Amino acid sequence: MSRKAISYIRWSSGSQTKGSTAKRQQTLIQNYLHDHPEVTLVDAFKDEAVSSYHGKHKEKSLGDLLQFLKVSPNQIDIILVESIDRLGRMDHIELITTISNILDHADIHTLEDNQTYTRERIRSDQSCLFLLAGSVSTAHQYSQKLSRRIKASYTAKRQKAAEGHSVKLRTPFWLTSSGQLIPDKVPIIKDMVNLYLKGHGDRYIRNHCIDTHDFTIATTSLRRWLANPALIGKWEGHKVWESVIPDSTYYQLQNTLDERSRKVTRHQNHHLSGLVQCSECGYNYSIKREKGRRDGMLCAGFSRHGKRYCSNSKNIPVVVLDYIYKETHHIALSRILRTQIDQKATEEVVVIDGQIAEIDEQINNLVALVKVTGGIDAIGQQINDLQRQKEEMLTQRGTTEKSLGIDLSALSIEGNLNTLLQIANYKIIGTHGIFTVEGDYFTYDGYKRIGKSGTQYLVNGEPIP
Repeated sequence: MSRKAISYIRWSSGSQTKGSTAKRQQTLIQNYLHDHPEVTLVDAFKDEAVSSYHGKHKEKSLGDLLQFLKVSPNQIDIILVESIDRLGRMDHIELITTISNILDHADIHTLEDNQTYTRERIRSDQSCLFLLAGSVSTAHQYSQKLSRRIKASYTAKRQKAAEGHSVKLRTPFWLTSSGQLIPDKVPIIKDMVNLYLKGHGDRYIRNHCIDTHDFTIATTSLRRWLANPALIGKWEGHKVWESVIPDSTYYQLQNTLDERSRKVTRHQNHHLSGLVQCSECGYNYSIKREKGRRDGMLCAGFSRHGKRYCSNSKNIPVVVLDYIYKETHHIALSRILRTQIDQKATEEVVVIDGQIAEIDEQINNLVALVKVTGGIDAIGQQINDLQRQKEEMLTQRGTTEKSLGIDLSALSIEGNLNTLLQIANYKIIGTHGIFTVEGDYFTYDGYKRIGKSGTQYLVNGEPIP
């Protein structure tokens, strides 16, 4: 008699993806199908790098499998899995509930020990019930022991780190497992940091690393590496490895990551894209091109949704907004350039700012802990100590700032200016032809014809150059 089957494969961690776990499970399934020609595999479900200790896999492919069985009753005869623990290592009751839900619709066959579990067999065969209960218990106990070992290991490592000792952990690509810098990898991570600080985007940095270093990266990995305190040799707040960049550069990098995490509009080959914003609806202005006419910019909110959404229907000539841009963007440019002033003189301020931010985060965490535990006495003392540290650092910062001299004429800048201006929060903001930027006001007063083909645009009642 022919039978229809579904297979389910799962493994817990990303490191197992490159190992033999997946291949071993797949081979067991193939061997079973070869030995049982009456069984036809109609679908396969797989959870890659998903832990089952807290039942997360039930929100992924296992959940899809359970839903499939529920909406397609009597369509599947058997579920093929390597062992019971592939279905989960949750609490005993939760795992038994999951198994019961499957058995409502299909049998379960464990390939590792060649056992078939059915409702009828469990009811009639006491040894089968004991075997299943033992498998469930073993699965959960294994995860409990593993969890305890991992927690104990990390507790010991945190203690070593607090005492100033190096700890062995999974490290980023520029460090050995013992936390020493790898000489041929150091230029790569330094290039990533420098290019990001100069305003280059993820794609540019990725292509640069491929062309210059023959080093391939994913953009998600790039952001994770740039935010990693391992850049300054830290883990869990303790100095345990060699630094690859100065503390000041790291904290400056974290500020830049935070600023650029806000939405930045691609410049789309026009230097004003993303820099002009409607004060009525908040949308940016977009380029409007019409044949035979000069380019203009129009509120995207009005353009996309009409007058009911935004009444700002005035089309502003690009030459007018470009004039406002040229008159004002140097102020924002100065803010950006300040980050390049005499690095040695400013690095102390940058480090202090980073340390203050870390203290603020610790205070916020302790306040949250008080709300949960109510242990105000001991935790309150820690908060007071941190507040005193913060006040001392603020005083130190003020003293250091006064000692800094600034000469903007000696500065230079590299990278994408449009993106950098957006990061510096430079905006030409307005509606119906009236704009404000960097504290100045500009009113577009229309234009007048000069001769047969000339046009002169007026801003604040005066013709623009």
